[in-house]
Amino acid sequence: MNKKLILDISESQLRTIVGGSKDSYCSGQVAARVLLKKLMGIPVTIQDYICR
Repeated sequence: MNKKLILDISESQLRTIVGGSKDSYCSGQVAARVLLKKLMGIPVTIQDYICR
């Protein structure tokens, strides 16, 4: 996958796919953060699983 394409997709754009309640918003935010880090080869940390 093209890394430039990955960098152009923001975390907020990915988390809107889940949408809805606060819980699903947080789930989408965490999923987006973890997905982007894995695709870019960056280690995922415990802080990545915290809804901000």
